[in-house]
Amino acid sequence: MDSDRPLVRLTSTNFALWEFQFRVFVEGRGLLSFLDGTCPRPLPTAAIQEQAQWNQSDARVRYWLLGSVDPSTCLSLRLFPTAHEMWQHLASTYSTVNVARQFEIQMALARLEQGDRTITEYYNNATELWTEQDILTAALHPQPVSADAVKERQQTRLLNFLMRLRPEFEAARSTFLNRDDLRFEGLLSHLVREEIRIRTQANIDVSLVLEKPYLLWLAKNRHIR
Repeated sequence: MDSDRPLVRLTSTNFALWEFQFRVFVEGRGLLSFLDGTCPRPLPTAAIQEQAQWNQSDARVRYWLLGSVDPSTCLSLRLFPTAHEMWQHLASTYSTVNVARQFEIQMALARLEQGDRTITEYYNNATELWTEQDILTAALHPQPVSADAVKERQQTRLLNFLMRLRPEFEAARSTFLNRDDLRFEGLLSHLVREEIRIRTQANIDVSLVLEKPYLLWLAKNRHIR
């Protein structure tokens, strides 16, 4: 059996994220049909070699499933003889959690602000929440989303991101909002440059404060040889 396993482990709150990465993991190994049920178990009349090959492939997927859940969930999966049945059981058990998790993410986004984070840390935190939100939305509403709707969602996220920046980024925010093309690609580099400028200026100011007593003393005693 393959030694590699899915990176994300199923918990009580991350079913949508886990489901997405697990499907990609299995599809990358050419065994998605065993997970979604499109490759059913061969009939008892099928050749022994065909049955053995199917059992081996299905066992690999079951092995990955068992390795990506906690021990208590693992025990509950003993009742299901195929990977597809295990998959269906997990979906029926955990998919109802998606709505509650979506609410949690929405609350986290409503409270999210830069605070003492760097620009990169703030952006990465927001991106993590947005990504999970998109996965949950796709799971709850699988119908295609129009390009205009996607663009509007990105615009809303960008504006919310800008609103929660620290006050010292006000000038950079105003400059960026005057652009015709508002995209995260340009925003992030723009803000990081401003962050470096602010930090450099702060270091210069500190140096001047530290040097001021010496300069005053020097001015006072410059007549002394």
